[in-house]
Amino acid sequence: MVGWTGLAPPASDASHAGGASIPAGATAFTFLVDGIAACMRAGAAPPADPTRVAVNVWTALHGMVSLRASLPAFPWPPLERQLDDTLLGLVRLHHNPPPSEG
Repeated sequence: MVGWTGLAPPASDASHAGGASIPAGATAFTFLVDGIAACMRAGAAPPADPTRVAVNVWTALHGMVSLRASLPAFPWPPLERQLDDTLLGLVRLHHNPPPSEG
């Protein structure tokens, strides 16, 4: 898996073909790395190490979700704005919400 070596948490997901034990979240993380690399190849994001950028996006988004869940009374900005600010800052990429979201 692209970029997963050395990042594996102790949990595992053995649901993949061949019964190989794959760290929990590895498939989703690989999808993120591949998506960021595709954006870079298409010129939608500046060239960089896609694994490094994916680690930063992954931790930022998990932090955003965790903090919002644990501090619901905090005066958070609208989620769409915060997500766009995060993606713009880390990947220089605007996310595209469905038309119904904004």
